[in-house]
Amino acid sequence: MAFEIHRASRRANRPFVRVNCGAVAETLFESEMFGHKGGLHGATEDRPGHFAAAHGGSLVFDEVGTLSEDSQAKLLRVLETGEYVVVGDSRMRRADVRTIAITNEDLAARVKAGTFREDLFFRLNVVPIVVPPLRDRMEDLPELTNYILGQIARRDAGSRRRLGAGALEVLARHDWPGNIRELRNVLEHATILTEGPEIRSETLAGILEGESSLGSAASPTPHPTRLPNPKPPSTHPSPPADPPSRSRSRAISPFANEPRTSSASSSARPSIAAPAAASTAPECWESTPKPSLLPPQARILGVVRREGRG
Repeated sequence: MAFEIHRASRRANRPFVRVNCGAVAETLFESEMFGHKGGLHGATEDRPGHFAAAHGGSLVFDEVGTLSEDSQAKLLRVLETGEYVVVGDSRMRRADVRTIAITNEDLAARVKAGTFREDLFFRLNVVPIVVPPLRDRMEDLPELTNYILGQIARRDAGSRRRLGAGALEVLARHDWPGNIRELRNVLEHATILTEGPEIRSETLAGILEGESSLGSAASPTPHPTRLPNPKPPSTHPSPPADPPSRSRSRAISPFANEPRTSSASSSARPSIAAPAAASTAPECWESTPKPSLLPPQARILGVVRREGRG
C-alpha cells in the first residue's frame, strides 16, 4: 500500500525509503533518522539519515507504534517544522519528504492509555487508510495468490508453481490471522515442498495443520469456504469481527506548510472475480501490485494529487 501511494504520486521517480521503527534503538534514533557527522559512533565519514536518503521522495515509518516516548517527541518535532539537525552539526536542514506511517495497533486506544502521544497521533492521522484483514476480503484471494506465486517464480529460477485442483478451497477455509504475510509464508513453504508444476491441496492442508499444532495463527475449526461468488446464498455466514490489532491502518502525514485534503471518497470497493481457471498460471506476472488490490480509501489518492500534495 505504501509503495502504491508513492508510485501514484508525483514523487514516483524519487527515493522510497522504509524504516522499521521497531528496529531503531532509542539512543540511535536521531542518528538513524537525521544522520551524523564523521567521528561519532566510531564512524570516520558522514552518514546521511533516513530523511536525507528519502529527500524528494517518500519516507515510510513501519510499526510507528513501537517508538519510545522520547523518539515520538523527536519525530513530532520534525513533522511539525519540516526541519532537522544532523547529529554533530549545527546547521538546520529542510526535510522534503512525504511521510507515511504504518501500524497494526489501535493508536487511538494507545493515546487513551497514555502510551502514545496525542499530538503525534493527530499529526499522523491526517488521511487514514484502513486495510481490512484478508479474511474479510476473501474475494481477493485468487489474485493475491497468483501475484505472490509470480513473485516467488521471478525471485527463484525454476520455482514457478500454480495451484492444483482444490488448493484454492483449502486456502479459503483458513482464517488468515497473519494476513498477507502468513499467506506468503504458506505459499513459499508449499513451493519448496512441491516438485511438479502444481501445488496440491494436500500439501497446503498439511502446512496449515502444522501451523495449528505449533500454536500459531491457524483457526482451530475449519471455516466454510468463502470463494468469490457473484450471488452468495443468504445462508452464507458473516466473517468474524476483526479486532483492531489485526488491521493495518496507514496515514499520510504532510508537513505543516503543505495544504491538507478536505474530503475523501468512501465508495465501496469493487469485488474482484476469481480467475476462470484457478489451477492455471496467468499469462504474465505483474512486477507491482495491481491497483485493484487497493482498499476503497485509496481513491483519496486522486484527491491528494489534485490538491497538489504530490
